Amino acid sequence: MKKTRFLILVLTLLIALFSPSLNTGQAASSFKDVPSNHSTKKEIDYLIGLGIIKGYNDGTFRPYNNVTNAQAATMLVRALKLHTNGRPNPQFTDVFSTNPAFKEIATAVDAGIFPKSKAFYPNASISREAMARALVNAFKLQGSEGIYFTDVSESYWSYPYISKLAANQITTGYPDGSFKPKNTVTRAQFSAFVARSLNKTFKPRVENRVVTGGLKHNPTKSYVYNLYNHFTGYEKASWQYEWTNQSGWDNWTAYYEDDYDGEDVYYSQREDKGGMYFGWQDSEISFALPYPLTLNKKWSSERYTYEGDKIDYYVVTNIAKTITTPAGTFHNVIEIKDYDGYYLYYAQGIGHILTIDATQQPAKKTIELVEIY
Repeated sequence: MKKTRFLILVLTLLIALFSPSLNTGQAASSFKDVPSNHSTKKEIDYLIGLGIIKGYNDGTFRPYNNVTNAQAATMLVRALKLHTNGRPNPQFTDVFSTNPAFKEIATAVDAGIFPKSKAFYPNASISREAMARALVNAFKLQGSEGIYFTDVSESYWSYPYISKLAANQITTGYPDGSFKPKNTVTRAQFSAFVARSLNKTFKPRVENRVVTGGLKHNPTKSYVYNLYNHFTGYEKASWQYEWTNQSGWDNWTAYYEDDYDGEDVYYSQREDKGGMYFGWQDSEISFALPYPLTLNKKWSSERYTYEGDKIDYYVVTNIAKTITTPAGTFHNVIEIKDYDGYYLYYAQGIGHILTIDATQQPAKKTIELVEIY
């Protein structure tokens, strides 16, 4: 009898020792405000299991609450398993040793995750751009070439961090091609970003994204293309933004170095909720990209030709392609196939970067972006 009790006791201890623990008083699957179909439930459960983020005593997770700077510092210190003892005082005017997150904030600053400054604003909600900087610094993310957002210029302070975050597929931005750097970050969103940084299986499938904007040219830039002319061969054309008319059309002038007919060419483009449209200035539309764009989307478009109106048929054949031209390497490029055998390539934040005539062998580049300035 004593032997049986002893064996039961041993088994009980073994189960207790080797059973997985969530390192929190709240079971990941029982948050009453995180249903099984929540978009970030798997990421939240993953971080709860690692003890990086915790629930509240009332059994909630509060996924839509904003994350503060202090909370972000605490979670990243936990995620990296950094020791917090003996860290130097960062000397913030608004973070005292009595602050519950003092050690974590000091550790995050000492580790280079957050910058040194006069104040830390521990209770302020962290912005998407500040989160990008913290994640890039924490996980030492590299690579950013060819990543653009319509609302983040290359000269903006957070561009290097945001582009690195996108290059590592931790963010894909919004469907309209923007990043919204000033927006705050919720607990659910932060959970997703940290989980993606720790485990690549949580990274979004870029090829499944939906594009609803950002495919027209940036009016603050000029674009130089190599264009194939059947009469003169390749010639350069520089597209420069001129003005936007009352109807919302951006008007551009293409200056040719060796134009066949000796005249400048004027183009117009417009983007709205319905799509991105391209045509000749004060004339007909020659090409349209209907939003939303998704992989395998098909559509037809009527365009003007010298022989009369012509119906073209298009299909999106890739939505996460990498294309290299003399202007750089571009990621998450949208590939569109014309049923006549032409391939067109568009990048968010840039616009048109390449057209290939695949009806010829070998295939010929008919339009190629060679410089942006």
